[in-house]
Amino acid sequence: MKNLITTVASVILLMAFVVQFVQNQILYFKLIEVEGIIHSYEVVTVDEDLNEENITLLKEKIATLLNCPVEKIVVEDECICFPIKNIVALPEFWGIDSEENYREVSVPLNRKTPKED
Repeated sequence: MKNLITTVASVILLMAFVVQFVQNQILYFKLIEVEGIIHSYEVVTVDEDLNEENITLLKEKIATLLNCPVEKIVVEDECICFPIKNIVALPEFWGIDSEENYREVSVPLNRKTPKED
């Protein structure tokens, strides 16, 4: 009976690590997609000024991808800050409160000045 209990506990713990690995891969690909959105924004704004239409469009794309409100995304001159939810898979299993299961991410903007010909 001890072996059965130990085996079940081990399988549950191993499955928690597998689920976390999958969650890490999802977060990784979301961050890659956000970086792609930001890069396309940087390319567009090289020739244009930072206007509200571009900023609103950028915020909407990121908010749609990350499933967060547009108001939580902050665009500054140097960086873009946004929250990422569900960092830890199965937070209740690990004793983490659902409200604490997020992180604020800051991505620097690399806007270059246009080359002079």
